[in-house]
Amino acid sequence: GADVEAITGADINAITGADAELNISAAKLIGVVEAVDYSTGVIDVLGQQVIAEAFAANLVVGDYVAIDGEFNSDLQLDASYVQPLTEVYAPGVSEVRLTGITMGYSPLVGQAQVGQVAVDLVSATLSPTTQAHGLGLLTTVDGVQPMQGGIILAKSVADSTELMLGE
Repeated sequence: GADVEAITGADINAITGADAELNISAAKLIGVVEAVDYSTGVIDVLGQQVIAEAFAANLVVGDYVAIDGEFNSDLQLDASYVQPLTEVYAPGVSEVRLTGITMGYSPLVGQAQVGQVAVDLVSATLSPTTQAHGLGLLTTVDGVQPMQGGIILAKSVADSTELMLGE
């Protein structure tokens, strides 16, 4: 039917069509739900606590989701949309996206700490801003995570500090 034809493409940005609620390429987090606190509406995805009151009741641990929203004054993501993805999550194969606070950066070993997650930057394509100035206060990483809760092997890394500034 028409719904099947609405999903096209071969990568993380491939969900398109009239029924799509979220532009996946604009999502700030893409990953597996690690915890759900139904009483507060807070979910954990890639080590990030996300305020998702309007969506938490429909989620369970293990759901593969894309999340968009704004960072609040506590630098916590306040979800404006949480979309469960139809693709089955496969560790080390399925794409993840982490946008979080840069806690540390060690260019000599090619690693960063973004939020609660270690990120291997060795194979990553760095944005021009990141190449020139290093990681910003807020960083977006696209890559894969071979083990839930483990290191992310980055494919691309970008300084996303402007997302905190409301620009």
